[in-house]
Amino acid sequence: MILYEGPSRLKPSENIVVIAIISSKNEKTGNMIQTYILLKDRHPVEVVRENKDDAICGNCPLRGHDGFHGRVCYVSVEKAPSIVWKNYKKGKYQQTSDFSSFYGRNLRIGTYGDPCAVPVEIWKNLLTFVKGWTGYTHQWRDERNKEYQNFLMASVESVFDGYLAELEGWRYFRIVPSTETNKVVEENDNGFDNWKIQVKEILCPASEEMGKKTDCKHCNLCSGGQRKKNVVIHEHEKNSRWRWKKLFETYGKKQFNSFIVSLIERKMEKHKRMIEGRKNVS
Repeated sequence: MILYEGPSRLKPSENIVVIAIISSKNEKTGNMIQTYILLKDRHPVEVVRENKDDAICGNCPLRGHDGFHGRVCYVSVEKAPSIVWKNYKKGKYQQTSDFSSFYGRNLRIGTYGDPCAVPVEIWKNLLTFVKGWTGYTHQWRDERNKEYQNFLMASVESVFDGYLAELEGWRYFRIVPSTETNKVVEENDNGFDNWKIQVKEILCPASEEMGKKTDCKHCNLCSGGQRKKNVVIHEHEKNSRWRWKKLFETYGKKQFNSFIVSLIERKMEKHKRMIEGRKNVS
């Protein structure tokens, strides 16, 4: 089913397509409706190889920036995304305004691709039909994406980024370093205990470390908004040490220092507005 064809919000010069797959055998998520965000006229493998995936993934730090070199995303583009794209080019999916098949179902927003590449109205319309959903974005730093925080989680890779996301009004989903990556984290310490579960965090109930108590379909914790805790999951051992070394080399202590400055400035600005508000009332 084709949900959208048109310009990417992340790169308007590129046209994208959003395709919904109604059934899924994914054990972790359960049988949720899966959505793939793809470049309309380029094979997904070619898109990554030629660094064109910024149109669908934005500035995600896990996508790599030199083709497949540096890519640590969990999605294997040569698998499901490629199959879906090939079927799309064969005309196997149709554009529709009949969403009766969505009633009472659960939706996975952005099985592949960042949901912020798609106009917010597309997702908001779909959410009126479904029972529940999950969704994540790495584009939470961009003020233009504020409206998406009502139904998406901010994807973060450190406690530091989690604090920043909360300051911007987001709930977040954080990857916790595996035991193998502790040494890397210590060597690149940015002032936070990144492998410790924080006060406002809860381990993903569908994860192995929680004994797979449920699946995403029945959990729905990762649905954005404000009323629930932030969710964390332990990093898969595959590529984990290299991923965390890459991330901490990127952010490191300089980011921690800028965070402190940013936090102080925000608190001062908030206090200033509060004082001005009291003066206006009096």
